Amino acid sequence: MTSYATRSRRPRSPAQHDRCGRDHDRGRDGLTRRAPRGTGVTVRAAPLPHPQEPAMTQEIPVVLYARFTAQDGCADEVENLLRDLVANVRNEPGNIVFDAYREKDHDHRFFVFEVYRDLESFEAHLTAPYGGPFNRALRNLIVEHGSRLTFLNRTADGVRRRPRAGIPGHAPTLHAMG
Repeated sequence: MTSYATRSRRPRSPAQHDRCGRDHDRGRDGLTRRAPRGTGVTVRAAPLPHPQEPAMTQEIPVVLYARFTAQDGCADEVENLLRDLVANVRNEPGNIVFDAYREKDHDHRFFVFEVYRDLESFEAHLTAPYGGPFNRALRNLIVEHGSRLTFLNRTADGVRRRPRAGIPGHAPTLHAMG
């Protein structure tokens, strides 16, 4: 009998089942999309719906956030770069939300929340003429090699939380810029 520790694990092909038992046909690296050269951004697209699920007819918004940390003495310069970017991105036809924040307790850490109407709008954002220069300038001012992007999927559509104004400990920990 082979012990679990000595068993070798074979790599799984993209067409094999995921942990939920669904079969995803992702093709050759079908989850990775690269932005145009010079932008320095790699996008991980959400998996395609299960093949037996009905095709979605409505536009699916792209929701994500970016995080990055300014180098010592560079936080104000990063904020100025972001102010210019916010003004440009909010004028893009497919942009719904583009809000930049600095953490209150660590004002050298930045958080940018973004919502685009659909994947086409997000891809248009990646090719905007001001995106490449922003990312190149930002790379020299932050600790990381580039901003860390996290894509989100909505889980509880239609559920609204009641505001918790006045309750200690429920104050936001970020403040908006611009």
